[in-house]
Amino acid sequence: MRFCSGHDDPNWKCYHHPIICNEVTDDLKREVEELKNLTRGDLEVIEHRSNIRYYVNTPKESCARLSRSIHFQPSNQDEKDDFLDLLMDELILRGRSPLGEVEDLQERLLAELELEWKLRQHLKKLEHCTRLEQALIVLLHKIPCILHCENRVGLKLLSMLLQ
Repeated sequence: MRFCSGHDDPNWKCYHHPIICNEVTDDLKREVEELKNLTRGDLEVIEHRSNIRYYVNTPKESCARLSRSIHFQPSNQDEKDDFLDLLMDELILRGRSPLGEVEDLQERLLAELELEWKLRQHLKKLEHCTRLEQALIVLLHKIPCILHCENRVGLKLLSMLLQ
């Protein structure tokens, strides 16, 4: 009997979701180290000194008028100059080169902000992982997905009727 975690099909739908267990914790720790190596600046220093905002689940169009958003679209030369100064300061804070056109700087900083966001998410997951949670998760992994249970019960009923 194959459970949800055994499927390689990317279109497979199931109620399971990633849960913190020893394997996932080890993978997260490894990825955190890789992300820390990719980000040149200290995350805590950046968090306290940074003035720019990265809105993860908000469409770019709705952030285009927010002057502190990475997706800001200046409408005049003064706004463009202020935004350029902001981008340069943020890139210097992160140890990146502040040279280039506004669009290039914006793309470079956006890549940095995405890395930082991903790193923060991994750190949050690792921070909230406890031994009790891991034990509970190991037990939960022993229970098959509800979809598989329903299928198995249906097959059993059909086989009993046919016999």
